[in-house]
Amino acid sequence: MTRANFPPSGQGPQPGSVESLLQELIGETQKLHARRNPLRHAIAWALAVCIAAVISNVTVPGAHRAFVTAGCYFKYFTEPGVTRPSASSFQRFGVTSVTQVSGSAFSVTPEDQGYVWFGADMPFTRYCDYRIDFYAELVGPANPQLGGYGYGIGVRGFTVNGVPSATTIQYDPPFGGLRITPIPCCANSPGYNPFTSPSVIAGVYRHWRIDVIGSNAYVSFEGKGYGQMNLGSGDEVLLRVWNASVDVKDMTITPIKPSM
Repeated sequence: MTRANFPPSGQGPQPGSVESLLQELIGETQKLHARRNPLRHAIAWALAVCIAAVISNVTVPGAHRAFVTAGCYFKYFTEPGVTRPSASSFQRFGVTSVTQVSGSAFSVTPEDQGYVWFGADMPFTRYCDYRIDFYAELVGPANPQLGGYGYGIGVRGFTVNGVPSATTIQYDPPFGGLRITPIPCCANSPGYNPFTSPSVIAGVYRHWRIDVIGSNAYVSFEGKGYGQMNLGSGDEVLLRVWNASVDVKDMTITPIKPSM
């Protein structure tokens, strides 16, 4: 780093110099990413703290926020660039089975009838902000006489005593499409109007992409933006299913660069 990147004595940081300094710090941290040993990790952490200090001095008041930001940068630069969850990554809730069906595909299946609560959750703290990308196929209904069936996806949720809590996007053929619904309160409430689509049917793989950034998630369905979900404060990815199975394949989770 060059001395010219720092503001003159007695003056606040200038936008151009701050941007240049951040770029140099980020560049040096990236160089350490591929060299995995304790000393280089310590240096990467120190650089991440420097990055956070610069950010907090300009845009983010408060030391706590600065160190949170530093931790996020450290994860972004030092954790693997892609995570590929499998059946073993998930813990079931309710009477549910989670089965690996191929190298990149697994199935989540209720082992009892009813609507609540069946599914699986995966604690995920490897990155602060991240993108989940996968394909899912609804297989059902298991019992046509029950009427309702579908699956839901939640992020930054949690599960207590087998009861999931999260904001979810529901793939819900009986309701005619997609619905953003909080659970456990409102899974079956008719007041959550769906995005009506004839493509929301069983027996076909559909592509999902969910960008989890801070307290929001931005949902893309079949390559088109669907909407935004306001999230909770948990650290779990949830797959809920009712009166049907969901087959998931090619799931990847990649980090999103922390916001400055």
